[in-house]
Amino acid sequence: MSLKSIAGRLLERVGALRGARTYSRLTPEERSLAEWYTRYLGQEQGGGISIRQKSCRDADGLPIPWMTYAAIEYLKQFDLSKRTVLEFGSGSSTEFWASRVKEVTSVENDRSWYDKQRGALRSNIKLVLAETAEEYICPASLGHQAYDIVVVDGRYRFDCATRAINWVTSDGVVILDNADWHPNTAAMLAGNGFFQVDFVGPGPLNAYAWATSFFLRPDCFLQKVRSSSAPAVIGGINYISDEDVSLVSVPGTLKGRE
Repeated sequence: MSLKSIAGRLLERVGALRGARTYSRLTPEERSLAEWYTRYLGQEQGGGISIRQKSCRDADGLPIPWMTYAAIEYLKQFDLSKRTVLEFGSGSSTEFWASRVKEVTSVENDRSWYDKQRGALRSNIKLVLAETAEEYICPASLGHQAYDIVVVDGRYRFDCATRAINWVTSDGVVILDNADWHPNTAAMLAGNGFFQVDFVGPGPLNAYAWATSFFLRPDCFLQKVRSSSAPAVIGGINYISDEDVSLVSVPGTLKGRE
């Protein structure tokens, strides 16, 4: 089925439910926008692969976290090879982190999911089973280690975020997924010396937008390990503006615009 057909069927279904115009009645500009958005989510961001495999994947079929695409794109721009991660909630995110960081520790409460995953772990993954709330919030096996990144994306998020304050390094970052659903948790982190940055928009599998929020320490290490200052944009236009260099030779005089 062509991209145009997919976009058309999608809009016609939405239109039937909400009383909007059907695809055939859209203007060329509206059709172009609908087709681009379908391509962006379904192909360029890997949404189609994710749906077919029922697992979060990018356009190349590689695992990604169940976070907003904006947050994932941001994370991909850093060299994290010397960093450690603690995540509450395991899955495709565990594979994503393991391919990028020195070591990832993942806390999981579901025994069947734990048993399924531990048979094919990378050497830099430590999977911790914690079936009770007490074990999950404060796994005894973690000891007093500090982690560069702590991801709160599983059960008991307020309590795990509270613990994350002590587990993250002095220059680290806490990532809270679905921050819009956990305003008290977000406020608690922001009130403990973290700077909050929200990545809002769509992501894999879900048919709605949400917020993945980063809570950064004042001297967060991320500012030192960025691969490039130029953002890499999936679905963007490969273009460098001719105004990306100075056009001013003398104050008040523009070069090349006589």
